[in-house]
Amino acid sequence: MIKKLALLPALALLLMFIIIQPNALAADSYVAGTTKLIIDTNPTVSLQASVEAALLAEGSGHTKDDVTHLTITSGVYTYALTDDDITYITSLAALTHLDVDESVKIAPYYIRVEFFADNNVIEEVKFPGKYFSSKAFQDCSNLKSINMPHAEIFECDFCDNCPKLVDVYLPNAKEFGDYSFRDCDILETLKLPRAQKFGYHCLSFCRNIKTLSLPSLQTADYNFLDYSKIQDLELGTPPTIASFGNVNLTRLKVPDTQYDSFNSQGNGTWNGFYISSCAVFVFEPNGGTAPYTYFYYPMNANGPIYDGADFKRDGYALQSWNTQIDGSGTAYDLGERITIRESMTLYAQWEPIPTPTPTPVPTATPTPAPTTAPTAKPTATPRRTSSTTNTPAPTPSPEPSATQTPAPSGEVTATPVPAISETPIPTPTQTPPAAITTDVVSTDDGKTVVNIDVTSLPQGTSAVKLPSGQVVPVDTAENGMLTIEVFDGWNNEDGSITLVMIDDDEVALGSYNIESSSGKASSNIPIWIIIVLVGVMAIVWGVVIYSRKVA
Repeated sequence: MIKKLALLPALALLLMFIIIQPNALAADSYVAGTTKLIIDTNPTVSLQASVEAALLAEGSGHTKDDVTHLTITSGVYTYALTDDDITYITSLAALTHLDVDESVKIAPYYIRVEFFADNNVIEEVKFPGKYFSSKAFQDCSNLKSINMPHAEIFECDFCDNCPKLVDVYLPNAKEFGDYSFRDCDILETLKLPRAQKFGYHCLSFCRNIKTLSLPSLQTADYNFLDYSKIQDLELGTPPTIASFGNVNLTRLKVPDTQYDSFNSQGNGTWNGFYISSCAVFVFEPNGGTAPYTYFYYPMNANGPIYDGADFKRDGYALQSWNTQIDGSGTAYDLGERITIRESMTLYAQWEPIPTPTPTPVPTATPTPAPTTAPTAKPTATPRRTSSTTNTPAPTPSPEPSATQTPAPSGEVTATPVPAISETPIPTPTQTPPAAITTDVVSTDDGKTVVNIDVTSLPQGTSAVKLPSGQVVPVDTAENGMLTIEVFDGWNNEDGSITLVMIDDDEVALGSYNIESSSGKASSNIPIWIIIVLVGVMAIVWGVVIYSRKVA
């Protein structure tokens, strides 16, 4: 019993250490950032569970939406990715690099439709799948590299419109559906030694591939090279059906045959192929703007050139094209019909749009105010005199004399109107901000926490600004309290800190000095003093126990 009691000081010391260090245990917090995971798969655990376990073990607070690099390997027992696993992989919002080791099997026969379609984040993919449904990487605006050593079949729109794709490794690919590599603008090299079938417009508008070798080609669908810039094409066994479309071939190599001047005669056919050479017309905006600036026209065709309907320039109207930028060369009308003989560059010729002369606004003639005519005084009608003279008229009683009002003259005198005195508008006096309710908590690691009751803030406050320039939005408050952490101490000589309340336009609504002693502290006693005191208590307790044991 005494030995057990002797352990109490150590337990008390440990308990005290835990109590006085609450912030140390809660130091880990969520920080968004880059997360690279290597998952060694286990057949008994799903890929999602393995990723979540790895994130938890990392201890950084990251979630699956922070995973940027994911490498998947197979453990002792071979793991097979399921449809659910693939769906989970494509749901990782920040994933830029995917590397699935060749030891990992792919359970579904076909990778589902729209594997990474419309993804603007993914950049590099290494994946051991064999068969891919349509739109696997369609419109992946940042995709740069594909490494699929076992892939064989790709349905339509495989890498359609991937403008940054530069590296393609498909050594076993056999079939490509329609539009598989259409509009891969900067792709320069494409090695497909086992490719047998190409779909409609498969390589159309690949403007940087100059040389292409297809030794195993058997079938090429309609216009599979249409409007590309491939100049040197080498084939193996002559394909049975194919149509190149508009392409600037200067060399076509087939077994035992080479056509070095294939396009010199314009259109031509060879062994089932229809090849039409084309001219490239570049239309330069020359100070304006345009969504696209080049067009392909079949060689020797007669038709209208571009009318410039999409060319824009503020204050100017497009008038014509010219072979020289300053308009000194050969001029062409917009939409003019010409016979295409060669490629050329045409420059837009602009003319200023005349500024219309504004119509003068007539000046209004003021109407004179009407003059008031004087009112004539009515003339009194004379009283009739009686014709009887014999009867004397009674003498009237004297009446009080009345003050006679003088008759008005011919001119009317205007009565002056008294001036209206303007009452000054009082200037509102700004009411100084009321005190705010705060609670300051200081910790031993130098951090100061200021808790502010948001209901006490001035009306219209949207954020609180610290002396360091940090701005803390009010909408981050929880349970009516806005928590602010201050790491670099109090900024005033009296030991206070000045907080400024600002509105949505960053206009100051008031500033407040918060005293460092205005709140309670979690631990004002230095930790070393507490540890020493606890140690002394432990020694005293041990001495007491030992004395009782000896007695």
